[in-house]
Amino acid sequence: MKLQKRKEELAYIAGLIDGEGTIRVSNRGSVGLRISNNNLEVLQWVNEQTGNRKNKIYSDKRPVRVKTCYSLQWSGRKALFILREVLPYLRIKKERAELVLAFWVIKGGGETLSIGEKNTRQQLYMRMKKLNKGRMV
Repeated sequence: MKLQKRKEELAYIAGLIDGEGTIRVSNRGSVGLRISNNNLEVLQWVNEQTGNRKNKIYSDKRPVRVKTCYSLQWSGRKALFILREVLPYLRIKKERAELVLAFWVIKGGGETLSIGEKNTRQQLYMRMKKLNKGRMV
């Protein structure tokens, strides 16, 4: 399955991920992607472009003098699908996306992981953590 989008649209979504996005992986194997922005229309457009019109856009109500921030989130296979599609256009978060995609390949899918697979996965997780400067990945 591919996003039936022009290169320009994929590049724009990649730019939003680079500038306003979070790519995460947990040590247990869950993956996620989030884009936050003050412009609700931009996130509604991204939601349409990614074929996920039912995906909820969350708002973060902040103090009166601060604009409302909206977030659009994906997890699991949907996050991976989007990352694969925009990967050629990512610049800042390209390495993070590549790590998440590599992590998922050895996720295990409910199967028991070998010691080598566990070690590889742990190394990928630690590289992601380092990229995120120690914050939650």
